[in-house]
Formats: sequence, structure tokens, C-alpha cells
Amino acid sequence: MGIKAKVYTTVVRPVLVYGSECWGLKKKDPRKLLTTEMSMLGKMLGVRLRDKLRNEEMRRRTTVMTSVATVVEQNKLRWYGHVLRKKKEDVVKHVLEEPVRGKRSRGRQLIRWKDGLSERLEELSLREQDAKDRQRLRRGIMATDSQQREWQRRRKKTWESWDSFLQGISCQLICQKRRR
Repeated sequence: MGIKAKVYTTVVRPVLVYGSECWGLKKKDPRKLLTTEMSMLGKMLGVRLRDKLRNEEMRRRTTVMTSVATVVEQNKLRWYGHVLRKKKEDVVKHVLEEPVRGKRSRGRQLIRWKDGLSERLEELSLREQDAKDRQRLRRGIMATDSQQREWQRRRKKTWESWDSFLQGISCQLICQKRRR
């Protein structure tokens, strides 16, 4: 599995997230990316949907631990720090900092790239000054990966406790039937 995983992480995933630094994602987009990634990992392993193998288990078997959604978030944060460190006269920095003029359309608005990024920075407890500092930003970027791993660990722990709970109940029911 080592060669397939290396090809996936060095060839396939970069093609999948090419240009993701500039994507303005909707809420359903990371889920679509994750579905695509898990489909590819399943094909690498030869797993079908009816096998009902959990995502965490497929990741463990392929040694691909970081999800595509996390890579996209990391790319955005890295690009933002890169742009903030540019000189004030740079065109890219000017475009990023220039407010958009005009009226927005009626109805629910699409989340702008910078709005989504500022929400993510708040979640990571980072400020714009931190994004200018490479070391702090790098720690924040790595926090996205560690937060996801922590979430997966907690989820697995929850499922394990739920399984033990169900086993305990089934044992109690069996014991009650035997008593009767």
C-alpha cells in the first residue's frame, strides 16, 4: 500500500486541490471533497460501499491521515500569510485589502473568501499580525491538522463507549431472559 499512498499524496491530491488557496468554499464543498477522497482511498484498498468500512479505518490502512478539506484550509492560511508579507504596493495585496464597492444582491449572500478566512482565523485564535509571522502561522496551520486528528480520536472513543454500552445492555437482556 505504500506506493499507492505515496502516488496519491504526491500526484493525485495536489491535482485535486490545485488552486485551492483562492477557492471560496460553501458548506457542502468540503464534504464533496471528502467524499471524493474517500472514494479514491476505497478504490486503492479495493473496498466497496457494502463493506461498510469506516473512513478512519481506510485512512489508517492507507496511511493518508490528513483529509483534503484540511489541506485546503492549510493552503488558504499559507497563501494569506504569503500575501500579508508582501509589500504594500503589490497588486495581489491591494486586491485583497481593497473593499468591494457596489450593492450586493438580495437574499442569502455567498461567503466571500476573506470572510471565510477570518472565521477560520478566529477559530484558531490567530490574528492578522500572527498571519504575518511565519512561525505563528505555521503553528496555526499545523493546529488544523491536529484538531482534526483530535476530533477523530474523540469520535472513535465515543463509538467505543457506545459499543460497550450496547454490549452491556445486550448482556443484561440475555441474563433477564435466562432468569425467566
